[in-house]
Amino acid sequence: MTGCDIALAELIDGDLHPAGDRSDEVGELGDAQSGRHRTSLCRVPVADARISYETMALTDAWAPDPGGSRTFSVNDSDTLRLVDITVRLATAEDLVEVRYVGFATWPPTYGAFAGPRFVVQGLDMYWSSEAISAAIGRGDIYVAADGERVLGVSEVDHYEGRFVMWKLYVLPEHQHRGIGGRLVQAVAERAEAQREDLYTEYVAGNRPAGEFYLAHGFAPVNTASSPLESVWMRRPIS
Repeated sequence: MTGCDIALAELIDGDLHPAGDRSDEVGELGDAQSGRHRTSLCRVPVADARISYETMALTDAWAPDPGGSRTFSVNDSDTLRLVDITVRLATAEDLVEVRYVGFATWPPTYGAFAGPRFVVQGLDMYWSSEAISAAIGRGDIYVAADGERVLGVSEVDHYEGRFVMWKLYVLPEHQHRGIGGRLVQAVAERAEAQREDLYTEYVAGNRPAGEFYLAHGFAPVNTASSPLESVWMRRPIS
């Protein structure tokens, strides 16, 4: 399956499948990576997409939650202890699992305030097979995994002299268990070893991300005047 095949997959019922199957696995945290501009390696005209923006907008995955939050049920048999989770650098074998995290989290994170077009373009640019493979090859992606199953992802890189954590996403059904904090800790340890402050950014409309980063030692560097503007945050080395 190519990067374009997955980038244009449908998200409607419980898993990520090529168009034709359906999935509704959605949710969380994250970044818009709007401060960094990388060339997309998998661009597909809207007319060729297997799922249209209009169809996406009508699915539950894209609908705003009237209560301001989304609740996910988890079977007791699927509940994991934090001690069972390993945070490590991603390998080539993790490619599909890493990309799945992106496709499961971007629609609910950005769909309600940024719209389907923003989400599709972001998935195409930042979560394509080519982009993720390159980042894994550079040693820039960390995963929180239970065996071979990837539950959370973070990505780092240097940008304009800053050491930046660009991605931080956890599968919806595994949020609020400390996995995001474990990923931040791993990235912060790398920043400390490099004697560099750690930066991250998020779009202002993603308020849960800002609250999460504040709780994990980051402080805002700037303010934003619209939901799609980036807020940069910095966590200094100790």
